[in-house]
Amino acid sequence: MKPSKVYAPHEHFDFLMSCLFDGVLAEDHRVDLHQSGLTDATIGVQKIRSVPPAMIDPLLGFRATTVRSAYVIPFAHPAGGWMDHVKLKVFTDEGAADVRGNHVEAAAEG
Repeated sequence: MKPSKVYAPHEHFDFLMSCLFDGVLAEDHRVDLHQSGLTDATIGVQKIRSVPPAMIDPLLGFRATTVRSAYVIPFAHPAGGWMDHVKLKVFTDEGAADVRGNHVEAAAEG
């Protein structure tokens, strides 16, 4: 049997940013963004979207066993397309968390 292809993080990101995922945002992610002051219009224009669970580890570049969901905040490239730098807001069973290097820790208060 031929082994399955291992995709690079940018391949997962490119697929996630395709039109197939336009408007895909879990309700708890939408609530979190609204609490940050973002409107649905801004969320849509900025292409913020939920990350399917199977894509979280490849996008982070490590196994994040405590992460149950995440959304991506992409950065548009001035020349078009997307920058290599992205932000993922991740959620564990304990709530929002921060990614530090290659591990996940409780989000800072404040």
